[in-house]
Amino acid sequence: MTLAQILETLNYHLRFPWSKGGMIRQWRALRQILLLWYETLIAEIRHADETGWRVNGVTHWLWCFTTETVTVYFVDRSRGSLAVRRMAKLLKKYRDELFTFLDHPEVPATNNHGEREVRFAVLFRKIINGTRSDQGALTQGVLMTVFRTLKRRGYNPIATLVAARREYVRTGHLPPFPPVITSEE
Repeated sequence: MTLAQILETLNYHLRFPWSKGGMIRQWRALRQILLLWYETLIAEIRHADETGWRVNGVTHWLWCFTTETVTVYFVDRSRGSLAVRRMAKLLKKYRDELFTFLDHPEVPATNNHGEREVRFAVLFRKIINGTRSDQGALTQGVLMTVFRTLKRRGYNPIATLVAARREYVRTGHLPPFPPVITSEE
């Protein structure tokens, strides 16, 4: 579904005139609010995988950093360590723990989990046909990260974001990222 189709659907159902620029500004504003959550999730990642991603017709790479309860997406021009450095620079911190190598017994010997998590973004990429700018790629990475991690932790992403946005509007602060929901057995 293209942005034009999304806007047409929203305009029809909501009877509210949305413009492409207005929608993009809202997504970027939401990204700015959610960057705090994005930064806190980085500290928990252990596996990485990447796949191609188009930004304004140019090949970039969608990186997927993941654990069992966190999935972080990041789009970069580089397929190598430069992407990890740029991600660290973006977040104003460098973490040697971005990759946990196979000599750690708690890490599986395969990257199947990372590959499964990158699949979610690949399916979404097919729907939106990539992004048109570096800002759009960053926005998409932050939004996919928050949505996917909330879902993996057992939350309804839309309801959780609506509640977080209300809290942000009311107090000027984003609440802490929700913890993993554990079942009482």
